[in-house]
Amino acid sequence: MALPFCLQRAMEQNLESVAPASPNDAPDTSPAPAVQDEALAAKAQEVERLQERLVRLQAEFENYKKRMAREKAEFLKFATEGLLLELLPVLDNLERAIASARSCASEMVSPCNTTSAP
Repeated sequence: MALPFCLQRAMEQNLESVAPASPNDAPDTSPAPAVQDEALAAKAQEVERLQERLVRLQAEFENYKKRMAREKAEFLKFATEGLLLELLPVLDNLERAIASARSCASEMVSPCNTTSAP
């Protein structure tokens, strides 16, 4: 894909300003050893800080996983509680209906079993 002329021209100008005209004209870009040591120390501090952050994030994530597992177990333990509370009155009524049906059945059977002597 070809770049538009204005972008191509801007890139060429940018490259010309960055690249030295000849190797002899190039300025000495090697930093002093003290500057290198400072940069190395700064990078080492950054690495240490990032490693500490990584350890903390890993611990935080492990705690999160444990908390989610606990909450899930608790949810499953009490998830049916609402349903059971709604079914209790139905169960009570069913037990009463069965008891009532048995008592009615026994009352109906009793008079039929009595025989009168002739």
